[in-house]
Amino acid sequence: MKQGIVVRKLKPNDAVTAYALMRSVLPELMHRGLYSRESIGYDLGDYRPRNFVRYIKKKGGVLLGAFEGKTAVGLLLAFSEYGGLINIDWLMVDSNYRRMGIGERLLKRFEMNSRKRKALHRIYTDSEMSNKTAFSFYRKMGYENVATLKDWCFHENRYVWVKKLR
Repeated sequence: MKQGIVVRKLKPNDAVTAYALMRSVLPELMHRGLYSRESIGYDLGDYRPRNFVRYIKKKGGVLLGAFEGKTAVGLLLAFSEYGGLINIDWLMVDSNYRRMGIGERLLKRFEMNSRKRKALHRIYTDSEMSNKTAFSFYRKMGYENVATLKDWCFHENRYVWVKKLR
């Protein structure tokens, strides 16, 4: 792992670098066939830099970043859900920083913070069925593949992953 990577909550002044990371990672996923053009446009439209962190917090979201200096190299975005569940909407790492444990650090920090919230009992997320790296990653991290969704949002096929907190 590169030295000096810090995992922490995002602050409003991190919005530009976080948005830049999304703008670089999302199109790469589309070109690899892991994400549709429609869903990228939808997500980038929602998270404009000027309002990025405030928007997430207003919606009850959790936003963690992995930083090298002031540059975001990893991002985890999650939203609280009804009934003690929390959904990881995004977990992404810059392509130059992958396979260095950054995604694992973001996810472990998120799980640790989620366990402190007594009302939460499960984390869930989903991944594209074509993304074999995500499949291996979530299994390694102790998540259970509980469902397969065919022709889901934006006509993508997805796996649903769940991990019990308690």
